[in-house]
Amino acid sequence: MSKSGKMLASDFDRTFYVNCEITEANTRAVENWRQQGNLFVIATGREESILREKLEEWEAEADYLICNNGARIVSWDGRLLYEKIMDTVEVLQMTDYLLEQYGMPVDVTCKSFRKQVITGTDPEKDLIMYNGIHETITQEDFRKACREVLQVHVRFSNNEETCKAAEAINARYPGAEAFVNENNVDIVSRGLGKAEGIAILAKAISFQGQIAAIGDAHNDLGMLRRYQGCTLQAANPAIRQEIPVSRTFADVAACLTYLSIN
Repeated sequence: MSKSGKMLASDFDRTFYVNCEITEANTRAVENWRQQGNLFVIATGREESILREKLEEWEAEADYLICNNGARIVSWDGRLLYEKIMDTVEVLQMTDYLLEQYGMPVDVTCKSFRKQVITGTDPEKDLIMYNGIHETITQEDFRKACREVLQVHVRFSNNEETCKAAEAINARYPGAEAFVNENNVDIVSRGLGKAEGIAILAKAISFQGQIAAIGDAHNDLGMLRRYQGCTLQAANPAIRQEIPVSRTFADVAACLTYLSIN
């Protein structure tokens, strides 16, 4: 691995993984990019195990994985480089607030488990609604089991409600930071995010080369602004407005081709 080559940090959903697939063009471009001595990094709100399942399903690899919006960073071979857990008291307060204020089940990723927290009183609202979760846990039981939380996630029915919920979380809980991703709110420890995750990774591996980032949604803006930001032609219009046309691509493969010669 060259510490002075190039690094591309790519969002996963709707950027590298589009329409429920990772294209052969993308996987081939990543292979070529890495063979040139460059680094390919996934920066995502997903937790590690479900991210690895998707990458392995499509026979795609990365050098590093920035998971849970920067709360957990690992190498491809599983070496832990960074991890930051949330304040347990705030997590419990936040989970209660989300359940009671919005009536939505809450997806909680801990170091030892990932479960959907439910009220236990409404069968219709207590159905599992998050990909990769196989178990639910009631509010009462979660209060006893809550420990070492990496990320809290909740999904809403529309973007307006999502944005309002994120604003409320950021205002109510000083130790937490909420990011909007389409109709999802991802919540991690304050100060984290994909941009900070890239910075932490670069420091951990003493990387001194050029860093670029590509993404399509609001929770990617931090890394797109901080690094050489790229986006997709199919990205959110608000994101495309911030990125020059010269760095707007059809897919990650096209982005890697551009970065290889620029």
